[in-house]
Amino acid sequence: MTKKGDSSMKKYKLFLMVCVMIAGLFLLVGCPAPEEEAQNGEEAPPPEEAFPSGPVTLIVPFGAGGSHDLHARVITASIPAHLGAPMVVELRPGGGGAIGSEEVAKATADGYILLFGGSGPNISLHHARELPYTRESFVPIAQINHSPSFLAVLSDSPFQTLDELVNYARANPGKLTYASTGAFGSGHIAAEMFFDAAGGLDIVHVPFDGGGPALMALLGGQVDFAFLMPTQLRDLFDAGDVRLLGGTDTVRDHGNLADVPTMVEEGYDVQYTMRRFVLAPAGTPQNVVDHLREAFRILMEDPTFIALIEQLGETIHYVDGPEFQKLWDEDFAAQEETIKRIAE
Repeated sequence: MTKKGDSSMKKYKLFLMVCVMIAGLFLLVGCPAPEEEAQNGEEAPPPEEAFPSGPVTLIVPFGAGGSHDLHARVITASIPAHLGAPMVVELRPGGGGAIGSEEVAKATADGYILLFGGSGPNISLHHARELPYTRESFVPIAQINHSPSFLAVLSDSPFQTLDELVNYARANPGKLTYASTGAFGSGHIAAEMFFDAAGGLDIVHVPFDGGGPALMALLGGQVDFAFLMPTQLRDLFDAGDVRLLGGTDTVRDHGNLADVPTMVEEGYDVQYTMRRFVLAPAGTPQNVVDHLREAFRILMEDPTFIALIEQLGETIHYVDGPEFQKLWDEDFAAQEETIKRIAE
């Protein structure tokens, strides 16, 4: 059932290059000098100690081109003016996000290495297998936003609706394949919830280390469909390269993707969103944590940052660290039964 998508892949590669170039441009020229900050608005109060005295690294535990990667480029392009130092992105894909998460959990707790965490490696995986880190290995700084997952097929796919895909899968068990961002990642969980809502479907899971590789597999015709984020799909949807059969949010949202029906509207009780949040290693000094929290709070009100997030087809859903801890705990408890069933 797979189709070739050479043209779509070329367009996606161009889109990714533009995103990286925009982020690089803001990193180079978008940060006002210290003497300009007071004129440009509010800035984070100075910490008790000299933090930061150098660049801060934001570890993304997924591959290039996914929603985490693209969000991280926008964050690091915009935050230096509020943080007081550059912030750089480093990709550490592997293990569904566990490799990058472990690196930050074991890093020196001084605020110079942070994790751009997500629901997969920092919530779901804990219910699926033993990990070399726990949730207590981190202290939450801030939630940036959250996104639904969309079931995407190529524009020349024979499937026009969720019902058509479900009916084919029932008649042809094991014939269809789908890509996800990794085992127990956002795409995997969303897919399993959809298969359950459809009464149980036998569809082959092909996991990747992030949304970028998963999207490339879809565009290259290696899989029949994929569960992906709005960040990756917005321009491809506008260009007519992909068709979106349904989203896992409770309401239609995300700009141009608001034309896509929710799975609930289509008769499938699937409600899921993937959170993106910043974590520091446990034991980070409180004054450093406070400085980071304040820098991210101000960033969420920065018009340039807001505009860049909107260009990604996303919306800010900022939650400060202590309040996010409560949401983190709620999601952890809510996912336990589903994840353990999948892991059996």
